[in-house]
Formats: sequence, structure tokens, C-alpha cells
Amino acid sequence: MKKKEIKNIGRILTLLGALVCLIFGIFRILGSPYVFASPFLIALPAAIANIVTGVLLIILALIVFASYGVVDISLKFKVSWIMVLIIGIVAWLFGGDLGALLIILGAIVYLIAEL
Repeated sequence: MKKKEIKNIGRILTLLGALVCLIFGIFRILGSPYVFASPFLIALPAAIANIVTGVLLIILALIVFASYGVVDISLKFKVSWIMVLIIGIVAWLFGGDLGALLIILGAIVYLIAEL
């Protein structure tokens, strides 16, 4: 496979993960019982913790979308595998689950393409 094809696979994984994180964030804000609470905000009441983690997941998803040019938000930085990996790890820590895992996998695939 060519480097460009591998980067496209990483991009698809990352964007799919951001979409899942966006959906999880919306579910978390709405108080869905199917989304687990983040262990880092256990001291806060459940409703406030769900709102905070939901907003954080939505912001992280929008950053990923903006960095790939899917949404028109003026973020002026270059997409790199380390940035995507950090966003994926932060999303995982705050309950991004499957979406965060896809973002992390996308970053790893992007890293493989860079080698």
C-alpha cells in the first residue's frame, strides 16, 4: 500500500472515531443510561459530571473535525499523529470509549504511514 492510502485509512478511522465521540457526548449530556460515567469526575454529582464530560467529548470531536477540514472552525494547526493521539487519549480518559479507541487507532495508522 502507498503512504497516501495508509493516511486515508487513518483519516477515516479518526473521523469515524470523532463522530462516535460526538454522539457519545450528546448522549452523555442527555443523560443516557447507556453511557458510563468518567472515573475522573466521580466527586461531582452525576448530572454535572455527565454535562462536563459530554461537552468535553463534543469539543474534542469538533477539534478533530476542524483539524481535518470537515467543519469550518478556524483552527490553525497542522494535523499530526501526535496531536490526534493526545486527543484520543484525553477522549478515552473522559469516557469516549469506542470513539476514542478509533481515534487512537487512526493516530497509530497515521504514524505507520509516516515511517
